[in-house]
Amino acid sequence: MPIILGGPHVTLFPDDFTKDKRVSYIVRGEAENIILDLINTAKKEKLPIIINSPIPRPQDIPDINLDIVMGGKYVKVYQIQLSRGCPFSCSFCNINLLNSRQVRPRDLDLCIEQIKESKNKYPGINTIAITDDCPNYDKERFKQFLIKFKKIKVACLLLII
Repeated sequence: MPIILGGPHVTLFPDDFTKDKRVSYIVRGEAENIILDLINTAKKEKLPIIINSPIPRPQDIPDINLDIVMGGKYVKVYQIQLSRGCPFSCSFCNINLLNSRQVRPRDLDLCIEQIKESKNKYPGINTIAITDDCPNYDKERFKQFLIKFKKIKVACLLLII
């Protein structure tokens, strides 16, 4: 079974993992554009293959598919991203190293539709978790999301993590 590593640490410091013989692929960047192809064509090599994944456009960031999660129908929290990236350069955060202070906002109507569909499909969801790097980088945009969220009358706690 191939082992694929990704995430912020792997993106910033891929050499930390190249000597590990168990690792098949090291993916730098965001993997949405390549992960399915990688899984379908994965072959075990002697050394890890480093892949620099292109950054997906906001409209290409898929919604969470709970159908593939073991016990997905019992999940209580639905995670969604309204945007990726952060315009700030805080000394304690590495997001600016990953995204060059670029924010990629997603269409708010699409996000609201994904929330409604997930709640209809999985009625046990009781919390919507916004997992943006900086969800309120644009206060007016975030207020628009909250207004749209309130209008759909989904009985869920809204959590910003």
